[in-house]
Amino acid sequence: MIAQARAKPGSLSFGHAGTGTSTHLAGELLKNLAHVDLNAIPYKGGAPSINDLMGGQNSDVVQQRP
Repeated sequence: MIAQARAKPGSLSFGHAGTGTSTHLAGELLKNLAHVDLNAIPYKGGAPSINDLMGGQNSDVVQQRP
């Protein structure tokens, strides 16, 4: 995913469970550390982001482990 994000900046996105949540911040940290441009897509919870991932609307999802 990192190689693809570097090859096509801004073409990949990741879903997270809402702005300011730990999943959002983890995705932003990944962007910063990997020096890539990913679009952050906020959702009202983790389940809707997984649904869109499975439907092909997102490239990745950042989730918490139970």
